[in-house]
Amino acid sequence: MSLYCPAAFAADADYARQVMADNPLATLITQGAGEPWLSHVVLLPDPCEADCLLGHLARANGHAAVLFGQDSVAVFTGAHGYVSPRWYESDGMVPTWNYRVAHAHGRAEAVEGEALSALLQQLALQFEGAAAGTAAHCRRRLWPPCSAALSASGCACSAGMSRPSSAKTACRRTGKA
Repeated sequence: MSLYCPAAFAADADYARQVMADNPLATLITQGAGEPWLSHVVLLPDPCEADCLLGHLARANGHAAVLFGQDSVAVFTGAHGYVSPRWYESDGMVPTWNYRVAHAHGRAEAVEGEALSALLQQLALQFEGAAAGTAAHCRRRLWPPCSAALSASGCACSAGMSRPSSAKTACRRTGKA
């Protein structure tokens, strides 16, 4: 799957990684037989492997059945907002939308056993801190319903931000980005 991103708006992989880290709720898209599957899932950077994302889906989610063995795309959406034609200094401009987005392309792999426990603890610690409890506490109280996980390895990252170049002066002048 491709991201339309004119060269003027392209960003480097480090920028894409930052958009992902700042906005971990992604839309995960995988083509199934006859239709695409979409799920909203938290994906975090793997602390041990660059360009790898970690997250989980419940086994009961039909997306989990088509996830492995084919490529998926995770779409991370950052800040966005309307750009009025009134903000431009030149006439004949149209309304548009500024946005930050990053796509990660890769193939999911199953995570099981102790690696699954570590992944789920990492997710809990990320958002709950010390309140998440110990690994044993998390396994006993939080994790039995979670039985599938994914590791999207080999991600090729890209990011885009829409901003017509003719709007830069007007945006600077009005304080709108």
